Amino acid sequence: MPVTEILDLPYIGSKHESRCYDLYVPIAVDPNLPLLFFTHGGAWISGNRQQYKPVGIALAKRGFVTAVAGYQITKKGDPEHITFPVHYRDVADGLTTVHETVKNHISVQPPSVILIGHSAGSHLNGLIALQNDWLKESTLKWISHLINIESIFSIEDVSKMYPTYDDWFFNMVFPDKTMWPTLSLQMYHSTISQTIIHSPDDELLDESLSSTYFKQLEDKGCTVEYWNSIKGKHDQVLEDDALWNKVCQVCLNKATTKK
Repeated sequence: MPVTEILDLPYIGSKHESRCYDLYVPIAVDPNLPLLFFTHGGAWISGNRQQYKPVGIALAKRGFVTAVAGYQITKKGDPEHITFPVHYRDVADGLTTVHETVKNHISVQPPSVILIGHSAGSHLNGLIALQNDWLKESTLKWISHLINIESIFSIEDVSKMYPTYDDWFFNMVFPDKTMWPTLSLQMYHSTISQTIIHSPDDELLDESLSSTYFKQLEDKGCTVEYWNSIKGKHDQVLEDDALWNKVCQVCLNKATTKK
């Protein structure tokens, strides 16, 4: 299926090159399907939206309008000294921009949005949807589901399991350690349903981190699905068609259920 690429769309009120999103549009837009909003990982210190063009194309080829979000990252020695919550606010502003302007590009307003995140990107999406202290109410209500791929749910839990990650990136991105407990997604309760996907082959984040979060959500009575049939290492999973087939099946089921 051919895909139209609309690139470098700036967030409302911003001219920063990282505060833009790329839009991938199938040749025929189904007005009943949700828009998919993808946030990349990279431990908050690496990556950019352009690297994830294959994700946007893979999802659009399966029939879904897809926005791939950009955000500023933390860099050692960077004079701008980007730390949290800049990344979080960038992605939230991106979601607001997509909500308010996507109709200008595709001529229809998708009925809802599903947030898809990989690794640190999933953590940002989770804070945006569950902490909900930055979005407009209308944009928050637009979110219908979260899909978490090889995700970070708790900085403290990951730090305990992988102490070397503190010096690698946690201390740079989140210099105020008193803030860490408030950034654990387990703290927040929401009616937004979630899908958790984690490969047993992940070499950077142990699968138990995801299975523990899944159990915590279940205990709270949340609607949540867990899928660990995907194969591949932390970043390699994004190259697997089986992953995107699963993701799109989840999204299609959500659209059908909403009807």
